[in-house]
Amino acid sequence: MASKTLEHDPNHPALADPPHCGDLLEQLEQGFRPLPTRTVLAMALGSLRVRMLRSSVTTLSVILAIALLAYTGLSGMLARNVALELRRLESQPSMDAQRLADATSVAAASDLLGGLPVAGRRTLAKRLQMQRVEPQKAALNEANDGRRRLDGEIELAKSSLAAIQSDQDADAAERAAAGEKVEWLEQQRADLDATRAALEERIGIGTWLRSADEQPQMVEAINTLLRERQQSLLRGLARAGQLEEKQLEHVAAFVDLAANKLAAADHRTLREALEVEHAKRGASALRRLLRRNGVSVEATLAGNPLDTWLIVMALLTCAVGIANAMLMSVTERIREIGTMKCLGAQDGLVIRLFLLESALLGIVGGAVGVVVGVVVALLAGTLQFGGTALTQFPFVAGWRIPILSLLCGMALSVCGALYPAITASRMRPVDALRVDE
Repeated sequence: MASKTLEHDPNHPALADPPHCGDLLEQLEQGFRPLPTRTVLAMALGSLRVRMLRSSVTTLSVILAIALLAYTGLSGMLARNVALELRRLESQPSMDAQRLADATSVAAASDLLGGLPVAGRRTLAKRLQMQRVEPQKAALNEANDGRRRLDGEIELAKSSLAAIQSDQDADAAERAAAGEKVEWLEQQRADLDATRAALEERIGIGTWLRSADEQPQMVEAINTLLRERQQSLLRGLARAGQLEEKQLEHVAAFVDLAANKLAAADHRTLREALEVEHAKRGASALRRLLRRNGVSVEATLAGNPLDTWLIVMALLTCAVGIANAMLMSVTERIREIGTMKCLGAQDGLVIRLFLLESALLGIVGGAVGVVVGVVVALLAGTLQFGGTALTQFPFVAGWRIPILSLLCGMALSVCGALYPAITASRMRPVDALRVDE
């Protein structure tokens, strides 16, 4: 009788809503409503922390792929910039020989030091590295050794000459030969003494330049040396390829000094000659560098299709790796996904959760990969092209490559996780809960 009353009496206390039943229903209904992005992000970060090892492996695959992408793009731009620089240097027009000879003759004969104070002349001498006297000191030591040897040879030659002259049987030819040998050795000693004096003067000038003493005799000596250097260097500029690289820098010092001393046309001619000479030497050195590294200028400017295939294969490998990692993540989280769907999680929420996790991995992996790719490209370019890589590296023009690489890493991660996310969203809760952990 009691059971019958309970069945037909809807107002019976046992059939009434329990306390807080409305709140429970409202909370369950929340699962069917879109969750805030902040909540989904927190869920994704929590899932990544729990599966740190698998997330690290997935991120590493993104880093390697994006690093290869950034490295290949920047290295290709660097090689192209070096090839273009070589073409630019080789396309420099040659100088008119007669015009250059006239300009250098005028500059060599001009008083470029006139009006230059002592401090300015000291600065010019230091720019010409006249304060470095270590080579002169070594040469002076050799000259002193040679002087001692010559002294001994001269004494022997004089003794031999005296013996021949005292010998009654010696003929005139022997006496003449012995006398000529003594004269030749004495002339050698005189020339060596002049060389020693010049070296001592040069060493004295270098010592004076390193000090702050004001010695009038040194000022006059340095003036003479600067004029001699001016004439030899400027006349050597007219002979293409005769000056060394360091001598060209010294010529540039006199050309700068001649800005207000020569006519504008002559000064401009000297400037152009320096630029052409530097361009020729730079082109020759760059051509040797490219040949030594097996880089073809024509092939580099035409483009290398192998780089494109390398990039495509790297991106495909990365996408497959991400998809595999996310599929394994779905397999590990079957019970978790089933529980979420039982609590009201919609398919869109599951897809959002997986895509957000993969996007976070793509952002982190892409950023690290871009940094690694840029650093490796710069180091490899420096090892391959030397200092030219620092001047030709696309720091500004190549800004698109890091950005595109980062976006590509994010897109790869999302695309690689798209199929696993859809698979997880279509999973039936009752099947997921039956799976043993």
